[in-house]
Amino acid sequence: MEAKIEKISELSKLSSVKTRMSDDLFHLLVSLASVTCYLAFHWKNMTGFRLRS
Repeated sequence: MEAKIEKISELSKLSSVKTRMSDDLFHLLVSLASVTCYLAFHWKNMTGFRLRS
C-alpha cells in the first residue's frame, strides 16, 4: 500500500513538472510573438518599408 502511495506521489510530481514546462514554453512563445510584432511595427515606421497589405 505504501509503495502505491509513493508511486502516485511520484507520478503527481512528474505531472506537475510537465505542466510547468508546458506553461513556461507557452509564455516564451507568447513573449517572442509580442516582441516580433513590436519590432515589425517599429521597423516599418522607421524605415518606411511597407509590409504586404
